[in-house]
Amino acid sequence: MPVSPESRLPSSSRAIDDFARVMAINVNGVFYLCRAVIPHMRAHRYGRIVNIASIAGKEGNPNMISYSGSKAAVIGMTKSLGKEGSYGRHLRQRRVSGGGCARRSSNS
Repeated sequence: MPVSPESRLPSSSRAIDDFARVMAINVNGVFYLCRAVIPHMRAHRYGRIVNIASIAGKEGNPNMISYSGSKAAVIGMTKSLGKEGSYGRHLRQRRVSGGGCARRSSNS
């Protein structure tokens, strides 16, 4: 789920419904996808899952409690899947944790 300026609220000002919506998309979505594809990957004895996380999930970002928390959950879920071991050597789970980057202004 993209981060918008409206989503950068202190945790004391965040609406419960907004928090739940971010968690439902970022956390439940990863769970449902993994749960759906792993049986097929096992049956074919091959497969790869790449979950998208964020450095915010590892470090936390101010005024982004729902986003940071959801990405921390994705990191933990991906680690758990990787350690379940019952998937065999042909199935892999990985995560990509992007972060911010500096860029030059086009006005310079």
